[in-house]
Amino acid sequence: IITISADAGQTWATKVSGTDAYLYDVTALDSNHAIAVGEGGIITISADAGQTWATKVSGTDAYLYDVTALDSNHAIAVGEGGIITISADAGQTWATKVSGVSVNLTAVSFLGSTSAIAVGWSGSITMSTDAGQTWSAKPVITASFLESVFSFSSNIAIAVGANGNILR
Repeated sequence: IITISADAGQTWATKVSGTDAYLYDVTALDSNHAIAVGEGGIITISADAGQTWATKVSGTDAYLYDVTALDSNHAIAVGEGGIITISADAGQTWATKVSGVSVNLTAVSFLGSTSAIAVGWSGSITMSTDAGQTWSAKPVITASFLESVFSFSSNIAIAVGANGNILR
């Protein structure tokens, strides 16, 4: 089930998501298009500001924990076992990419117009400099679980996780 608000959170309406799967994250590509991801590789998209949703083929059974959008066309989802899947057509189709890590990836963020960073279990960090087409694992500097990553610019990202870890 997906709930939406059209009045800054004052009221909410339930919408049919097209799946019974647990959904972990949602992102907006623009004011009309959104993508939600979840268990079993589920991806569901909306092209009408969340009023209706359609399930798409992700190409994986792995749980997808996070999704982020670069613009109205490009999105990246990450999840279980280091899975990364990307879309260049507003979520209509998805292509699985090699992440360079085998542990769960829990968060992903774009860094500017072409770079992206994903983080996850065991301090894993992997990066792309070509809008998600190829990925390269970075040296592990903490063994802690990394839960979230955010970029301020094309040069600055912050990841946070277990045991109070903040990485920059």
